[in-house]
Amino acid sequence: MGRIFEFPKSDRVQERVAPSPSAPEDPALAPRPVSPWRTLCRNPLFLLVYGVFVMVVVMTWPLLRWVVTVDLMFQLVRAMVLWDTPGVHAGFTCFVHFAVVILLAVIVFAAPAHMVEPPGGNQR
Repeated sequence: MGRIFEFPKSDRVQERVAPSPSAPEDPALAPRPVSPWRTLCRNPLFLLVYGVFVMVVVMTWPLLRWVVTVDLMFQLVRAMVLWDTPGVHAGFTCFVHFAVVILLAVIVFAAPAHMVEPPGGNQR
């Protein structure tokens, strides 16, 4: 173990190190700003629309996965053919379609985690 040296206490040192009166003593007790996303996610209308969207995506996932995958393959071939054609933006379009496929897969496989709230709420 290391040695702990105790320095002599003086009033000048205490004045320099004293916390400012405006800062709260414990940062955990300071009020945290409310996130706009948190208020949106507690809105009953948003929860209804989101729940219906997730239900439709999950119920149609086998057919939707096939259709979106065919579309993604078409966009990939289109991006390879038109890669250096100015003004087409085929690579970006392919990337956006890929992002939509990933987003839908995440929604389908994580839907129960979003819909089920632990007993007693999410308290810390």
